[in-house]
Amino acid sequence: MAERKRFLNDYETVQERIAKFYAKYPDGRIYTELVSDPSNWEQCRYKAMLFPCLDEANPISTGHATETIDNEKNFVNRTFHEENAESSAIGRALANAGFSARSFTPRNEASFVKTKTTDSDGDHPVIQVIWDKARSVGVTAQLMKAFLIQEFGVPTSKALDDVQIAKLAEAFEDVDSLEEFEALLQDEAVLMN
Repeated sequence: MAERKRFLNDYETVQERIAKFYAKYPDGRIYTELVSDPSNWEQCRYKAMLFPCLDEANPISTGHATETIDNEKNFVNRTFHEENAESSAIGRALANAGFSARSFTPRNEASFVKTKTTDSDGDHPVIQVIWDKARSVGVTAQLMKAFLIQEFGVPTSKALDDVQIAKLAEAFEDVDSLEEFEALLQDEAVLMN
């Protein structure tokens, strides 16, 4: 559990890591390429390459990611699986180049995959950690739905993007009891039910 909490504390969005990349390499470039069969629009694989300057021929890092349309569980991949794959490839390339607070080794990722359960509200590993923590302090699905609507305007964590997921993780960082979570809710009518 300590490793999962550290993951939340160290979580950085791809956008934050891109900013770090350009701070270090102001003339750098990030190049992405669709490497899967373009006629198979239901599944795509992207390759991202990081270059320290515009005229450099050899990348300092690469990353790959594959996503598939998911019409049942994953809202993001229902309509944005290509964008998600491209962003994930960039995130992997950035992590491989050292632009990450934690390493993205297959062993670390596998430990998060093993902890997933089918009753969680999202497939993102950070969402799984948040749901685990919420359940451990007694947060019900109804309370979580009210909080998501209040903070993000959506009733499910499946609809959150990386930035919103990071904000949700930050909100839950100091929640150690149901009372602390309820204090985050502004709609007292929800608490009365």
